[in-house]
Amino acid sequence: MDALSKFGVNIIYPEECSVATQIAALHRPSLGLIGSAFHASIFVDKPHAVILCPTKSPRRSYHLMDAVHSASIKYVKESQIIRCESPPNFRITFSLSDPSAVADELLSRLSSISYNQLNDKNFLPKNEILKINNIYAENGDPIVLHCPSERMYSRSPLKNDVNVLAITLGEYIFLVAQDNDAPMLMVVKENKAAPVLVYKKDIFNGGLALQDLRTKTWLKAPPSQVGLCLHGDAQEVKKWESFFLKPNDFLEYSGRLAEIIRGLQDLAESGDINEVSLRYPILRDAIKDLDFSLRN
Repeated sequence: MDALSKFGVNIIYPEECSVATQIAALHRPSLGLIGSAFHASIFVDKPHAVILCPTKSPRRSYHLMDAVHSASIKYVKESQIIRCESPPNFRITFSLSDPSAVADELLSRLSSISYNQLNDKNFLPKNEILKINNIYAENGDPIVLHCPSERMYSRSPLKNDVNVLAITLGEYIFLVAQDNDAPMLMVVKENKAAPVLVYKKDIFNGGLALQDLRTKTWLKAPPSQVGLCLHGDAQEVKKWESFFLKPNDFLEYSGRLAEIIRGLQDLAESGDINEVSLRYPILRDAIKDLDFSLRN
């Protein structure tokens, strides 16, 4: 996990996540140790994953499960795996002789089955201006992330809430939590969860509306008294689908958040979505949505 984190991979613990979050996570290219957490992939259309397998081959049920929904999943028996003596109640125990080398190999294999789908001829305009803002609902309440649930709300911050940043680049808005760890953002009814979410912006009655790049539906922010999180199934723009921005003047970012901002700055300057996706793995999910938008 430490080695993968250094490559910008977001680490989740499936047993601590809701079923919805587990499914949403597998909408993105994934890698991990073989286990029942990957059974959630049956609810995902054409998932991409690389699975580390300590035995020579996985159980037959995994291949059957993959076959019924067009999964692109590689099962890897790493040469770095060393079998160890198992303590009581454990069938198999192993260690990795070089975790960094394994992490690099797994990411390389994952890239070969997923990221080559990007169209290397798709570019954004060069030398765009990147602006970092806080985002607010139409009624003036800030948009915040409740970190334990990974859901966003329109309300004054409560315990375990952090503000959400809206980073504008041309006609696009990237949402990310204002937290150096860049925790996951999840949008209900979009089957979407990632550290960075991207939308296309549109003007509505002096405010902004955020449109999903794939479904073309609108992001909705129910007011705090309703008690519902943000969700992404609005078919038209009304009050709850209207947002406004205020510049964020805080300049000292670190960790994963700083990496995201550097990647978006590179994207603003170069416009090269393929190159930025390779250099900044943490942005790849958002860039895949950008690539889809540019193709369609």
